[in-house]
Amino acid sequence: MNSLPLEVIRIISLMLKVLTLSINKSYYEIYNDDWYYDYLISLYPDVNLWKQTTYKDLYIKSLSTFNIKCTDYINMLGCYKPSLYFHKFPIKCIEAYRTKNYKQLMLTFNGELYLDNNLLDINVVTINSCSYATNVKWFMIDIHHNVMEIMSLTDIIKVGSCGKYLYAITKNTIYIYNSLGNKNFSLDFNDIKDVYCFNNDIFVLENNGNLYLLQFYGDLSLFFKKNIHKFYGDYISYADKKLCFNKMLKINNHIVELIDGNVHVDNDFVLEHDVKDIYKCDSFLYIKEN
Repeated sequence: MNSLPLEVIRIISLMLKVLTLSINKSYYEIYNDDWYYDYLISLYPDVNLWKQTTYKDLYIKSLSTFNIKCTDYINMLGCYKPSLYFHKFPIKCIEAYRTKNYKQLMLTFNGELYLDNNLLDINVVTINSCSYATNVKWFMIDIHHNVMEIMSLTDIIKVGSCGKYLYAITKNTIYIYNSLGNKNFSLDFNDIKDVYCFNNDIFVLENNGNLYLLQFYGDLSLFFKKNIHKFYGDYISYADKKLCFNKMLKINNHIVELIDGNVHVDNDFVLEHDVKDIYKCDSFLYIKEN
C-alpha cells in the first residue's frame, strides 16, 4: 500500500472506519477536517451538514445519535406496565422532548430542530421541552408552540427549565429568565460543568467540584446563591469510579438508576436493558437506546 499515491490512500480510508489507517504515521495527515467532511457526506449523503466548530467535532456529535423513547410517568400504585407508557420518537436524534401539549421536539446532530414532522429551526445547538438555542440566540416555546426570542447569546452549552424559570449556560455564566414576568439576569461562575433543577431550586456545578444552590423569589429581584458541599437530588454523579458514569433520577417519588446499561427502578426491578443514557424533564423519563 505504501506505493499507492496519497490521494488513492485517502479514497480507501473513506471506506474504512475512522482512523483505521492512522496506525501508519505517514497516513495520519489524511485525517484533517476536509477528510471528516467527506466522511460525513458518505455517511449522510442527504443531510445538509452544519458545523458549529469543526467537521471532526460534528462527526463526534453524530455518534450521539440514537433512538429515543420516553414514558409519561411511573405508576405510583406500583402496577407498572412499561409497554403501555413508552412513546418512541420517529427519527434518530441527539436530544428529544415532549412539550406540555405532547408535541415532539427532536434535534438532529446537524442542528435541525423538528416539531413533530415540521422543521422548526436550523443551526440549533441544544434544546429542552420549552426552549432552545441556536449558535447566536436563545428562544422559548410557549404552550401554543409559538417561538419567541429571549435574547441574543452565543456559545450556549445547555438550556433548561426549573418551574417558571428558564436558564441557559455558557462556559462561565448562567442566564435566568422568568417566563411569567419577562425578566432576566445573569450570574458568573468559574468553568460551569452542568446545571440541575430540583424542587424549583437550581444547582450549578463547576468543574472544580464546587456546587452552588440558587434560590429565586418573585420576579428575580431577590435571590440567594450559596456554596454547598454535597447534593442529593435529581442527578447524582457517584465518586466511586465503578459508578462514575451512572445516573440516578427521581421521578414521581421513584428512584430510576442507570447501572451498566440497565435501567433500575427503586432498586426493585429492571425496566430496560441495553441503554446508552437516561435523562428527565418534568415527569418524563427519556431513554436513549443502544
